[in-house]
Amino acid sequence: MAEIDKINQLPDADELPSANEDSAEYKAGFQAGKEGKPSDGKTVDWHRGWADAQE
Repeated sequence: MAEIDKINQLPDADELPSANEDSAEYKAGFQAGKEGKPSDGKTVDWHRGWADAQE
């Protein structure tokens, strides 16, 4: 059961890659998120932009 608990834990914030908010991928993902398009997770920056638009 300990293995399942370990799988369900999120990494610490310091372990997550930071997004480059100036990148074209971030901006495209953010715009897609604002338009209600589904995430396609193309790149880390794209997905972070999409997720930020959901907030």
